[in-house]
Amino acid sequence: VWVFLRSFVWIPLLGFILVLILGPRFIAANVLLVRDKKGVFESATLSWKGTKGYWLKIIGNVIVAMIIAWFLSFAVGLLLAPLAFIAGSIATILQSIVGYFVTAWTTIFTVKLAETILEHPKAG
Repeated sequence: VWVFLRSFVWIPLLGFILVLILGPRFIAANVLLVRDKKGVFESATLSWKGTKGYWLKIIGNVIVAMIIAWFLSFAVGLLLAPLAFIAGSIATILQSIVGYFVTAWTTIFTVKLAETILEHPKAG
């Protein structure tokens, strides 16, 4: 157990810190990879350069999007709660469908945010 804790427990903590610091800088890499048909490393490099100075904007927008997605899922869950007593499987299916829509909306939001940042590079 000690070897496992010493060897692997730091990974989630360090991973979370790295994602928080580096993740916003690579938010546009997938857009560049698909839209401009760049290579993986070239997309990552262009994303790193193109998002310089936008770290706070990206983090702020992603946090707001996460709050909206959570609130929407929570609200639909509250609306479907009475249905769960009557027809539990239907409520579960509807909640899953809402989850898919929330995931799609979050993905579209992230792509549009990346496109907006790439279209308006900061000087300097």
